[in-house]
Amino acid sequence: MKKKSVLAVIALLVAVVLCACTPQSGPMDTVEATGQTTAILESTVETEIPQTSADTVQNEFQWQDTPTHNAFRRTLKTIHDNLYFPNLENPVQIDLWEPGTIEDEMFAVLDVDGDGEEELLVRISNTYVAASCVVIYGYHPSLDDVQKEAYTGFLAKFYPGMIRVDASHNHGHAGDVLWPYSILTYDEQKDAYQDAFYVDAWSKEIADYDAYLEMAYPEDVDTDHEGFVYLITENGQQRIINRQDYEAWEAEMFAQKEPLTIPWQKMTAENIGLE
Repeated sequence: MKKKSVLAVIALLVAVVLCACTPQSGPMDTVEATGQTTAILESTVETEIPQTSADTVQNEFQWQDTPTHNAFRRTLKTIHDNLYFPNLENPVQIDLWEPGTIEDEMFAVLDVDGDGEEELLVRISNTYVAASCVVIYGYHPSLDDVQKEAYTGFLAKFYPGMIRVDASHNHGHAGDVLWPYSILTYDEQKDAYQDAFYVDAWSKEIADYDAYLEMAYPEDVDTDHEGFVYLITENGQQRIINRQDYEAWEAEMFAQKEPLTIPWQKMTAENIGLE
């Protein structure tokens, strides 16, 4: 018993000496020590540091006392207070999901169509898919009011004078080949966006026959036997092309066009200038 007690005391003294001599580990020492701890710390950092993207870019926009800005603010006030889009062919009610509010939605003011004048963009996303949208308003001096330039899906990417809008669903035969999308182009004469193209794909792996098109998979178009083709609809007419032709068409369509960074900000009373 005495021998065991002595050994226990010696072990305790050794442990105390080692603790006293070992430098205290800081966060970096801990990170170097174990990969698991590294992952935990990195996860914590990602949670605490807000991420910045094109959709959350800091907006330095300031309202001015001009007819254009005053009309935009009136429009935003209507949307904010009454939850509907004014000045459309048929006013659209905004049906938001709880617990979100209109002040969680977004707006931006910039020259998005490239005509040298500012437009008002409003984006609604906290709702069911069919009601998620982006509305673009332009100011008309003769009316001292806004008019719609575009009403489209909220999965939109903006280019000068053009909008690419990803489809909300992919129920066709495209599979992993392509997510369908639309292209809207700005018509300067009409001061509005027009539907220009709808782009889809057809994977033979998914379907050998298309009942809607009433045709079998077009082997004659897929000359390289890749197992998929592309469908481009323009002015109601659809053409089917192979990958090489599609890539050439896409390159020409987006040539020298850089996507715009939209300075979205929340549609709060403060940001609208109602307070």
